[in-house]
Amino acid sequence: CNLTNANLTNANLTGATLIDATLTGAITTGSTISSAILTPLSVLLFDGADDAVNVGIPTWTYSTQFRTTMTVECWFKTSDTSNQKVYTVLVGRNRTTGNSAESQFSINMASTGEIGFRLTNTADTGSTHTTSAAYKDTNWHHVACTYNSATGVKVIYIDGVVTRTDTVNGFGLLSNNTSQKLIFGSDAYGVDVGGSDRQFRGSLSDVRIWNVVRSAADISNNYRQRLVGNETGLLGYWKLNHGYGTGWGSYSTASDSTNNRAHGTLTNFGSPSTSWTLSNLYFRPRISNIVLGPYNGSYGILDASFSFVDPSSNSLGDFTYSINSLSVTLSNGAATRKTIYATSGAIT
Repeated sequence: CNLTNANLTNANLTGATLIDATLTGAITTGSTISSAILTPLSVLLFDGADDAVNVGIPTWTYSTQFRTTMTVECWFKTSDTSNQKVYTVLVGRNRTTGNSAESQFSINMASTGEIGFRLTNTADTGSTHTTSAAYKDTNWHHVACTYNSATGVKVIYIDGVVTRTDTVNGFGLLSNNTSQKLIFGSDAYGVDVGGSDRQFRGSLSDVRIWNVVRSAADISNNYRQRLVGNETGLLGYWKLNHGYGTGWGSYSTASDSTNNRAHGTLTNFGSPSTSWTLSNLYFRPRISNIVLGPYNGSYGILDASFSFVDPSSNSLGDFTYSINSLSVTLSNGAATRKTIYATSGAIT
């Protein structure tokens, strides 16, 4: 976007998308520009036959806190509109629902595309609730599922909106299971036993697991924005964006961005180089609103890795910087203010 020498005095461009913005010589007194960079992202493609990501058994999966309150999220996109497997699993610790020794939770997709949220408690009782709408439409969707053992309330969100709420009275804590692996794109029955009815055919991205019940506002405000990895209550965060491009052809690790470092292993992927693919899933960068004053400079938005560059700074994410008063004269501090902060909202 070339705005060289443009007169943007008091312009309100909030919500506009600027790609490779150049504002050299632009008059921007009082203007607000909301910018986002459309950079294709790498995601992980599952073949629906035997592909899976095996995270193993992180100790937090059977911690009391996680079994008391939890939230699980991910982005998903089916490869086609045909039926999925009967018990397709997106994310879960599951083998047989309703058996505490073999299951704890899972987010499933029915063969016809509805999303299910399954839990198993300490008393070998299973609880399954499913959306009425189907999502095997080859579009990107976000699912978030929450559970609070104190109230028995289960909530399913699709694309940031509450889709279903149920109360399971007396269900209690999730199973204290120390043997089932955390798996993406399938489950333990598919990976360890060889079952053929669990595998997801499509792409996954941005898997997040928390030991808190995320509120509706938390989910709505953040599901379209990448996290840092140190957010309160975040136990595991797998962006699944590590493998596209030169040098990544044999990369078989799904990195966990939290300090828990529960990295997953790509299992049964015939060729990682074809499983890491570019996608039309976009997240809004951390840089959002730029308030510029009457300064003739070159402001460049580089890419979606959250860098802001102008003639006086090159920093990552939220930052502050000082202005050398010997070379810059400020007649109105508010007019030359630059604000960099995180915001939510994706471009799709």
